Amino acid sequence: MNKSRSKEQVNRTIQRRNKKIKLSPQQIADKIRSERKERELKKQEELKKPLLKRRNYSKYLKSKEWGEKRKWILERDENCCQECRSEEKLVVHHLTYENIFKELDTDLITLCDKCHNKIHSKKHKTKWKNMHSTNNRKN
Repeated sequence: MNKSRSKEQVNRTIQRRNKKIKLSPQQIADKIRSERKERELKKQEELKKPLLKRRNYSKYLKSKEWGEKRKWILERDENCCQECRSEEKLVVHHLTYENIFKELDTDLITLCDKCHNKIHSKKHKTKWKNMHSTNNRKN
């Protein structure tokens, strides 16, 4: 389906919506502009949401709650990377962001910085996710 619609198609759509109300061509044009502006504002609001979420996530990573959870996951994973068994530069990685801010222990895994960066690279991401899905992970 072609997303770009001609003015005529848009006008017909608006006219169908407003069958009972007779609109002049100027009113139709104003309504089109108004709807476009409304859509643009909605897009801008949607773009702001992830930024707010990122800010909250950054605060969360600095929180006492995250610190305790991180410490527990590191202990559970014996303070070593679950990919290469390294004990240097460890991070706690989210396997999923579905339960963000209320993660289950099974949503988190200990990785070294090198393995963490590797799984975030595009070419390894899918392969790694398939290998380490939360359903296949041993506790």
